[in-house]
Amino acid sequence: MALRYRDPVTSKVVTDSAKGVSLELVRDERVYREGFDRSVQEAARLAAAPPSPAVRAEMDHANRYKNSLDTMGDMSSESAKGAQKAIKYRAYETLQQR
Repeated sequence: MALRYRDPVTSKVVTDSAKGVSLELVRDERVYREGFDRSVQEAARLAAAPPSPAVRAEMDHANRYKNSLDTMGDMSSESAKGAQKAIKYRAYETLQQR
């Protein structure tokens, strides 16, 4: 069995063989809190935070794009060509903002 996770500091995916995983029930809150990984907790809080206006706008754009893909028949239709053009333009805009 393998263990795979994303390191919260480096954002690299780490794969390691799972060597005897064990769980221990603890009743002492001090011992319980010692096992916390602050960087993971902070990442979880960040993921749960409401998105900024810029992130919200990007999410809305992605949802509109997904919906347009769902309604397309085949990729040779005019609507598909228009979507492809919009994607290329959006990528160009993003690169120009950097």
